[in-house]
Amino acid sequence: MTLITNLEGYDRLNAHNYELYTAYRQGVSGVEGVRMLLPDEKEEHNYHYAVLNINDDASIRRDTLHRILVAENVYVRRYFRPGCHRSPPYNSSLNNEKFPVTDQLSMMLLQLPTGLQMDLEKAACLAALIRFCFNNGVDIESRLNA
Repeated sequence: MTLITNLEGYDRLNAHNYELYTAYRQGVSGVEGVRMLLPDEKEEHNYHYAVLNINDDASIRRDTLHRILVAENVYVRRYFRPGCHRSPPYNSSLNNEKFPVTDQLSMMLLQLPTGLQMDLEKAACLAALIRFCFNNGVDIESRLNA
């Protein structure tokens, strides 16, 4: 029943999440080692997930940014961490399998908040905070690890 009642608001939520995604993407544009995952432009997308990819060469680690944002009461998640192959019930049946790409991505991705509880002002503010963290990453990392 929930799905049917939510269909009425799908277009509105989809447009809203696209605006949030765009604000995040613009906010982190040009930050070295950081980018938003881009959906395939040829396919329809609901923008339910807004995911940052934080490379190893970025000025701060993904987990440091996660720690900062959680401390600021921002609901962010380390995207699909751990990978499914490391979670029950799969970890018992796949414990000898190697999934290096999944393992690497599970250490690099951060899911940003979407949905109607966010507005463009909050998204722009969050993007500015993320930009600040990466622009000051070396100092932040050294202070946190001191």
